[in-house]
Amino acid sequence: MAAVSEELPTTDRPEVATRETVAAAVRQKAFAKSLKQQVSTPDDLPNLVERLLVKRVGEALSLTNKAGLLVAGFAKIEGLLEQGRAVILIHASDAAADGVEKLNRKFKALVGPDGCENSILAELTSAELSLAIGRPNVVHAAASEGGASQRMLQEAVRLRRYRAGEGQGPGLSCH
Repeated sequence: MAAVSEELPTTDRPEVATRETVAAAVRQKAFAKSLKQQVSTPDDLPNLVERLLVKRVGEALSLTNKAGLLVAGFAKIEGLLEQGRAVILIHASDAAADGVEKLNRKFKALVGPDGCENSILAELTSAELSLAIGRPNVVHAAASEGGASQRMLQEAVRLRRYRAGEGQGPGLSCH
C-alpha cells in the first residue's frame, strides 16, 4: 500500500487517494488482490488515512510557523494583508462566518477578482490549528511566501481533495 505521502499506484496512471477510493479498496479487498496474499485491513482505514492527512497538515503548518512565515490573530493578519504579503489565508473549520467573510474579502481583493480558492484553507479545527501553531485559541492565520508555506498548502489541498472525493482539481497557484 502506498504511504500517505505518496500517490496511489494503478495500472494506467497515478490516482490521488480519496475517501471513496480507499473505502472501495477495503470493501473489494483490493490490497489482498494486488499483493496476491491474505492481508488484513481495518474497516476504518478511510478514517485512519484522514487522521494521518490532518496530522501532515498540522506538521506542515507548524514548520511554516517555525520558519517565521505565519501570523495568527485578526489584527496581525490584517497587517500582513495590508502589506500585500499574505499568500495563504487559514481559518479554523469551526470559525465564525462573519470573521471568515471579512478576511476572505480582503484577501480576495489582494489576489485579484478571481481570488484563489485553494489559497484559502479551512481544513483544521481551532483546536488543531492551536496545537500546530503552539498557542491557544487560534481561529485565523495567514502565511507569507516561502517553501514551508507552499508545502503546507499542498498538504491542505490533498486533505481537501481526499475529503471531497476530488481525484484531480485546480492547481495551487493564484497566478
